[in-house]
Amino acid sequence: KPLRPVPQYDEVFYRYDQAAGKLIDLERQVAAVASKPKAIGLGGYKAFFYLRGARSPVRFQQGDPLEFVVALPQRTDPHTVQFFVLHPTRDRRELLQQESNRPSPLGVGKSHSVMDRYEIPYEIQKYRESAYQIIPSKPLPPGEYSLSFSTNNAAFLFGIDGGDGQGKPGK
Repeated sequence: KPLRPVPQYDEVFYRYDQAAGKLIDLERQVAAVASKPKAIGLGGYKAFFYLRGARSPVRFQQGDPLEFVVALPQRTDPHTVQFFVLHPTRDRRELLQQESNRPSPLGVGKSHSVMDRYEIPYEIQKYRESAYQIIPSKPLPPGEYSLSFSTNNAAFLFGIDGGDGQGKPGK
């Protein structure tokens, strides 16, 4: 049985295609951060990450076995991995980061992170010497997804298409 391929770079996510025995590149972007007021600014604000383009050019089929692989520098905690479902809009994909009922990001009051609403549960296991394998705990429905680290804004993106044409943008 041939050895499984090893990622060439640290902190870069790949999909491991078991059938082909190779690593597949994901779309790579740096997430930008924005905030916008809710209800004319009086109802607080929302902060979110966004990524260019409504859908990733990297597509997988619903039901494909999804295993992702990432190599980490020594002593990096693999649990800094974040796996999210994104909200596509007309020209970009968004991830709501926090919501607040205070008028501005600089105001006083409480804001709370809402990112856990969009988290995809996953299992993580060792993959060869310095790498880890990330496997979604449940099959992913059609949509847009992101793998990243909580320590930086680099995002690795892909989309899932359904057998019935779901996951494709509506006209």
